[in-house]
Amino acid sequence: MSRRAAVLVVLLGLLGAAGGTWWGMGQAAVHESTAVILVNPLEGNPFSPEGSGDDLVNLETEAQLVRSDAMGELVAERVDDGRTSDELLETVKVSVPTNTQLLEITTTGSSDAAANASAQAFAETYVEYRRTRTDAAVFEKTARINEQIADRNRERLALLAQLAALSPTAPRAPLLNQQLATLTTQVGELRSQLSAFTSVARDPGQVVTPATATPGGLPGGIATAAVLGLLVGAALGLVLALALGRLDNAVRRPEDLAAREARYLGELDLDPAGDPEQVARVRTALLAVDRRRPLVVLTTTLGGPDQSVRQQGHQQGQGGTGLALAVARSLAASHLMTVVVEVVGSETRRQRGLTDLLQGRATLDQVLSSPSSHLSVLPTGTDQARLDDLAAAPATGARIRELADRADVVLLACGGPDEIRTQALVALADVLVLEVHQGEASVDEVDAATADLARLGVRDICSVFVPAPRRQRRRPGAALARVRPSVPGRKPRLVGPETGTDRDG
Repeated sequence: MSRRAAVLVVLLGLLGAAGGTWWGMGQAAVHESTAVILVNPLEGNPFSPEGSGDDLVNLETEAQLVRSDAMGELVAERVDDGRTSDELLETVKVSVPTNTQLLEITTTGSSDAAANASAQAFAETYVEYRRTRTDAAVFEKTARINEQIADRNRERLALLAQLAALSPTAPRAPLLNQQLATLTTQVGELRSQLSAFTSVARDPGQVVTPATATPGGLPGGIATAAVLGLLVGAALGLVLALALGRLDNAVRRPEDLAAREARYLGELDLDPAGDPEQVARVRTALLAVDRRRPLVVLTTTLGGPDQSVRQQGHQQGQGGTGLALAVARSLAASHLMTVVVEVVGSETRRQRGLTDLLQGRATLDQVLSSPSSHLSVLPTGTDQARLDDLAAAPATGARIRELADRADVVLLACGGPDEIRTQALVALADVLVLEVHQGEASVDEVDAATADLARLGVRDICSVFVPAPRRQRRRPGAALARVRPSVPGRKPRLVGPETGTDRDG
């Protein structure tokens, strides 16, 4: 896992732990209490004996009645703790466990006692409310039946009076007797219905589990919530880091280059405080690519310093890009005659060089400088704007071959691989080295540059991983040698970093 991914995982893990702690503290402050009611089928209620025994759908309606306005007003009067009916109804939840005749009433309060009181009040009030509804339904039906019985008795008395006024042999006497028998039968049926209604069950149910406060949050309290938040945050960070890693395929490790098609030469820290053995390993790997001498090597940069930074290096007389300079000095230290051709130079530094040589305004001996033993530098020249055109001229190849006749290794220090002058000089190189800077170039860019350069005819394409610059650190002997301006008739002199004294190149 990269450092950036690790930071993301740790950061989101800490945020998750903080969020879990906050949630756990909030849940710990919530006081809940639950009471359970066993509901019996009851006349005058949604869950009544008239429904089928296995049909418990009407219990959902019973659950909604618990949260009705009428119940809220009754509970507010019963609890009498200053809360309105609407406030009490906002704190209550009712659930129906599957395939049961139970109602679970849960309420919240400012304390366990307040939560218990409101939950118990809702449960008991609801049971009484169901009984009241049953009593009202039974009273309404019995009153209606009693009224019907009274009407039939009045009709019966009227018929008896008419029958008494007639003689037994009167034609209407049989009809009146039949009507009396019908009324007597109807009164009997009404009395049977009245008896059935007055004997219905009046048990609305009971509170089988009194209100009991339950601790809020997760088992273990705030600590458990914090740990779960940490785990969730870390997992989210890991997933996010993997997703970002797929989207951002920047070269961040040497292994990213080692797996590419270009031959990997190694890692080279261009910081003055870097490991001096790294350049030696890169030099050895480079020389092993092609053992023929002379050797023409072209260096090009992917994601390196911008033009202004490279120009600053040229103004300081360092010659070439950072990679070309470091490798050239190492080659010279190995007593290999090395020439660095600065293809990218400073716009402000007007020193005769390659462009003047190609235009016939100077000879090779006039433009070459020797900052140290076995090392020569050919600057860009005074007419750098024309170098894109001059690089493609036949004279350029002839001059590079002339340099190769004088040296063991010629380093063409170019800029980006897509620059015109770089592509014009590619055909002159035996080996091409991609200087890939950490985090500044993507794997796709490396592959694309490798394919494009291969189509231009380069035989061997290599890569070097350059880590991101570290903080500026100075230590004795770590500064690069500075080239003093040359004096006519005198060899250039270097300021030694070890002693600060002048020494011959």
